[in-house]
Amino acid sequence: MLHRLHTRTGEVRWLKQALSGRLVRWWKPALAVAQEADSALPSVLEEAFAQTPLLPDNARVTLYNALPEAQRTVALAPLAVLVAEALLQSGALDEAARAARLTNLGLRLSALGQREAALQATEEAVGLYRPLAEAQPDAFLPDLAGSLWTHGDSLTAMDDRKDDAVEAYGEALTHLVPLARQHPNDFRGQVRGTWADLQAARLPGTSLSPSVACACHELVALGLLDSSDATEAR
Repeated sequence: MLHRLHTRTGEVRWLKQALSGRLVRWWKPALAVAQEADSALPSVLEEAFAQTPLLPDNARVTLYNALPEAQRTVALAPLAVLVAEALLQSGALDEAARAARLTNLGLRLSALGQREAALQATEEAVGLYRPLAEAQPDAFLPDLAGSLWTHGDSLTAMDDRKDDAVEAYGEALTHLVPLARQHPNDFRGQVRGTWADLQAARLPGTSLSPSVACACHELVALGLLDSSDATEAR
């Protein structure tokens, strides 16, 4: 039924009726259909979720985890933001889960062009991950590095925060060094992506801090950056 109705603009009211009070039952097939082109379901799902305030937290978590990654679809980004914000406000998440949701929320908000809100979300995520990574580096240092990368992207989107973006990317690279020593192949993509974004945000003629330059040279030695990058890391 959902598949028959979702592309018919005149049938939106029937979609709303089908999902009204039945979000827990129908969300799996609805999400699958909502990712198809010209679907009316994303907006209908947003309305259905907003009208289900008593949805249990475990159902919200399940729904959120089923949403596609931010890079895969923009159509479902508003729904992802609604679900993430509801979870964050509920107090049902521990600090690690809250930081993960905030990092992803930053990506979703960026996709919607909400730069200030995205920056606030990623900044809070970094602040939560710092003490976690200090206490349990094996468990949370990769997350801290990833959240700094996302935070750098949020800063880059702000025209007057390029220097802060370079600082965030640089810190992420310093955290990636000990991880790359142990599992170089696992972090190759993250290292190269973070370095590329740092270079894109960096103003011509500016120097990197000694700690970031040192980290870059070690990443070159580990084979995760090109030898030409060593020249740029100064």
